[in-house]
Amino acid sequence: MDSPNDTATAVPLWATAVWLAAVQAADGLCRCAGACGRKHRASGYRCDQRQSLNGTNLHLAEDGEVYCPKCFADIAKALRQAADAETAEANAERYAQDDLFALLGEA
Repeated sequence: MDSPNDTATAVPLWATAVWLAAVQAADGLCRCAGACGRKHRASGYRCDQRQSLNGTNLHLAEDGEVYCPKCFADIAKALRQAADAETAEANAERYAQDDLFALLGEA
């Protein structure tokens, strides 16, 4: 790890153990493979942004992966939308069952 862009030399003061483990598992690279909506063609269909002291800080997402700021914003939005859809579906099932019980109670 001799490069100035290495994660060993680019550890922010605010880094947590979970963040450090995720960055190390990702070898200091953004884990996006296009989920952000960009194709990343120039870098082999994977984002090539690396954790560095130059200002690129990888962000830890709810899925446990780290992403550069550009990819993170879109991926975090997609993860929130998926969680909201899952919650809405669970609520719909619960309310449908409540409606069934109401109908049975009125009979």
